Amino acid sequence: MNNGKALGYDGIDNIIVKVTFNSYPSLLLHFFNKCLELKYFPDHLKIRLVILFHKMGKDEHNTKSYRPTCLLPTLGKLLEKLLLQRFNFQLKTNKLQHPLQYGFREGKSADDALLHVISLLKQARRQEKPAVLISLDISCAFDSLQYIFHQR
Repeated sequence: MNNGKALGYDGIDNIIVKVTFNSYPSLLLHFFNKCLELKYFPDHLKIRLVILFHKMGKDEHNTKSYRPTCLLPTLGKLLEKLLLQRFNFQLKTNKLQHPLQYGFREGKSADDALLHVISLLKQARRQEKPAVLISLDISCAFDSLQYIFHQR
């Protein structure tokens, strides 16, 4: 955890969490272990503070000129990291990830995926086989997703 990061809605700084952990490690360990044991992610750790950043050189009156970012509570981020580590461990241990899965994998990158595609194209050329590469780039992909909102 880096010091000086932006705070979530709760105002709890990374420094406070570090000092608490160094002084009373069992307090946070008990909290996280209890969350895992109960399979429970507290609602108050899911609350996001959305901040809009203006894109330089863009019209400030156009909504597309802003980039949203979400600030989450520090404890929620730590619990997410813990869950992600355990999830990835299970995926690796039980060999549940496809070997060609490049996104969101430690040690894999977009460059690795590109090198694999180039390798396949070169192999097809050497074997004088036809090869087709279809590429899809959706402009503002995140903005074009449809969301269903519902109230409890």
